[in-house]
Amino acid sequence: GMKSIDDALELRARILSAFEQAERSSDPARREKLLTFTVVGAGPTGVEMAGQIAELADHTLKGAFRHIDSTTARVILLDAAPAVLPPMGEKLGNKAKARLEKMGVDIQLSAMVTDVDRNGITVKDADGTIRRIESATKVWSAGVQASPLGKMIAERSEGTEVDRAGRVIVEPDLTVKGHPNVFVVGDLMSVPGVPGQAQGAIQGSTYAAKAIKAGLKGQTPAERTPFKYFDKGSMATISRFSAVCQIGKLEFSGFLAWLAWLALHLY
Repeated sequence: GMKSIDDALELRARILSAFEQAERSSDPARREKLLTFTVVGAGPTGVEMAGQIAELADHTLKGAFRHIDSTTARVILLDAAPAVLPPMGEKLGNKAKARLEKMGVDIQLSAMVTDVDRNGITVKDADGTIRRIESATKVWSAGVQASPLGKMIAERSEGTEVDRAGRVIVEPDLTVKGHPNVFVVGDLMSVPGVPGQAQGAIQGSTYAAKAIKAGLKGQTPAERTPFKYFDKGSMATISRFSAVCQIGKLEFSGFLAWLAWLALHLY
């Protein structure tokens, strides 16, 4: 998984190391395993990761090795759901799927990962078939459990609950029930309609900071306005010059979507 810059650097190192180990190996079976990259979860993170690994193999590392051809690397994107990018709708999901398949990504849907070990993964298909994929590098992007701190907060505050992912179900002002000066934000807060993405965390933390500053100036908890999330839209890059974008009812893909994604993240 990837939750920090250190995680990202570690993941990059493992991907590059897989190519380097394959270059040094003379065993065809081991080479195949090293050059098979599996990404679990076809949400925005999984789509971006699968696309980036495919681009790395097909363009960045092309011709960099003497004994292997990096373009023969196999990138597999799996999800238990029957669609790519389910939150963004069928139209954009199909656009992303078509683009990834054009890049050579093997997309396997309705495929639930039931076990992971150092040599690969075990998958259960919709018809109940159990199969094995030998893969040295696995990337988990199907969601993670919240920090144990969420459960600790719930246990120590009467009436507070956590959701299935372990996130704290907060009050309308993002505080813990019965504790108006204890705010929960970011990946640890559970608020209806707020996705577990950067914008939710940014807006939630900004709201909490302003509420704390207002409290220092004399505002009481009863005077706070409830937190309101402003949906700026959803975006996911697929490759260089290609992305999908959803802003309200507006949906588009390709180069224009990639420019919109670039502008949002740079400015």
